[in-house]
Amino acid sequence: MSMVTWLGGAYACITFTRYVHGKASIYLIFQYLAIMCAAHCFLAILIDNVGTIKQIVESIIRINTEFFEKNNRLYSVGVYTDTGGIRFSAVLVGLGYLIRNEKTTKQFWIYVLLFVIIAGIGSIISRTTIVGISISLIYILLTSSRFNLFISYRTMSWLAGGVIAVFLIGAAMTYLYQTNDTVHHYLRYGFEGFFNYFERGEWETHSSNKLFGGLTQLPTEQKTWIIGDGYFDDPLVPGAFYMGVDMGYVRFIYYFGLIGLSIFILYFMYCTYVLCQRDSKRRLFFIMMFICELVVWIKITTDIFCMFALLMLLTKEETKFENKPLKPII
Repeated sequence: MSMVTWLGGAYACITFTRYVHGKASIYLIFQYLAIMCAAHCFLAILIDNVGTIKQIVESIIRINTEFFEKNNRLYSVGVYTDTGGIRFSAVLVGLGYLIRNEKTTKQFWIYVLLFVIIAGIGSIISRTTIVGISISLIYILLTSSRFNLFISYRTMSWLAGGVIAVFLIGAAMTYLYQTNDTVHHYLRYGFEGFFNYFERGEWETHSSNKLFGGLTQLPTEQKTWIIGDGYFDDPLVPGAFYMGVDMGYVRFIYYFGLIGLSIFILYFMYCTYVLCQRDSKRRLFFIMMFICELVVWIKITTDIFCMFALLMLLTKEETKFENKPLKPII
């Protein structure tokens, strides 16, 4: 049902994009997704700080506000916790692709700005966003001209501008961290691991401690390992995970065993294979999207088929958008 729902939604989005722009493309898909994610980041800040906007959102969308108030977490419309984090991660990988294939200096800096917004505020909404940040930076590194002895003036100017931007953002965040209680809390939560490392010399967060605790709760019955028990949520305790396990892969095993987990992984492998066969020049990008999926499953049992669906509905000609450049939306 989830697959059919995402395919139907993706079909509508791709059809509308073709109607507006003449053709769809990877380029346009991730431009729209990045703008949408950045908008949700700002909306999350507004919801947390402006009571009127919070009341409007809660009157339209049913949201379990008790959870977010108890845990002091940011949220937007349909964007919260790890589920939002994996979407942010996929979009950050897409932004890494756009940054590496930008057409103008203006577009480059717009993509970088969107990346910083989603990476920064997205990490406060969900620390799972760090997965997308890491994989995107790895992709940019792997596809950079690192073996070239000559570095162009344009590249040097971008690097210098990037260093200056990082310095200014860091200085601003340091000042706000020390003077603004709200920003202080945001940064303490979003980058808890960094703070713990520099303050105590140990990289750990509440989520990571809870996550790796799942390794001590592996199934003990052979049947469970093979076909699972058929439960994601605890049938006796509403709102609780089955067996109290938070780790994604372990929850999958409890649900449908190693057989189901293998089929699920093979399904996404096939989606990646189809995209790679359609356009071999972007093979690394598609593989990075698949790796993003596998890494996030360590934390949560959700997926990014909604992103794969958009990419798979592109025609072969649309996938190779560089052969027929389209006018970008930004």
